[in-house]
Amino acid sequence: MAANRRSLAITNEYGRRLKAVEAQVLAQNERAWNLTGNFDAQYAEWFALMAPAVAAAQALNVRLTSAYLGAFRTSETRTPSRPPDIDPAEFVGKTRDGRTFEEGWTSPLIKTKVAMSKGKTIPEASNIGLEASANIIRMDTYAAARDAMARQIRSNDGVIGYRRVSQGETTCGGCLAAEDGEVLSETEDFASHPGCDCVAEPVYGDVDDLFNHPTGAERFSRLTAQEKIEAVGQDAAQLLGTDEIQLYELAGKFRTATGQDFLVERPVKDLV
Repeated sequence: MAANRRSLAITNEYGRRLKAVEAQVLAQNERAWNLTGNFDAQYAEWFALMAPAVAAAQALNVRLTSAYLGAFRTSETRTPSRPPDIDPAEFVGKTRDGRTFEEGWTSPLIKTKVAMSKGKTIPEASNIGLEASANIIRMDTYAAARDAMARQIRSNDGVIGYRRVSQGETTCGGCLAAEDGEVLSETEDFASHPGCDCVAEPVYGDVDDLFNHPTGAERFSRLTAQEKIEAVGQDAAQLLGTDEIQLYELAGKFRTATGQDFLVERPVKDLV
């Protein structure tokens, strides 16, 4: 919720711009990925192209986050606010878990080689590696924006927390379930997953909540029957239709090997 309807539009525009940055760098990645035989050498060529491209996208996302925070605070408090001064160097050139790209981007090459060892053709193995590289790029490009946002939320005395806001109606089941409109503590990490386009919207303690984004449950209720199945799966969609389970119950977390939480959709068998 927000004190000003314009604030909702500012958050939505911020989300759209982050998604446009992601789309641009993913298009670059698809053009750059070309593993057709000499995997190590071609991976090195891919890395040389994509590391600076992702770093540039991260820097842009940090600038977008700074501009968003200035505009959102101005809208909420009705007091002109300068965008916060965020040093991009703290968030650029790093993976979502703080490693260098050299350390954190090994899985696409490994998965390509493993696929070949299991009898996949070169095009099939290359596509597996491409998917792995796209997932990494999605997460790391958004991570710069999310980490910069988290730093600002935690350091601003006027902010008491944040709400999760997704983009579009047909988002995944985990995100729909997590977008419940509740205010999350400023110390709570923002859980996400590859392809997640949700953003954190700051909540100021000294303004009234008068306008709100639709919750995940409200978004879900507007989907067609087929879209509901595509979002959460047939079993969950059927149970949600009978009120045997509630949408928020589908939100779960998976702890990765690097200690980060991925947002996931909980299996139906764990709920009934």
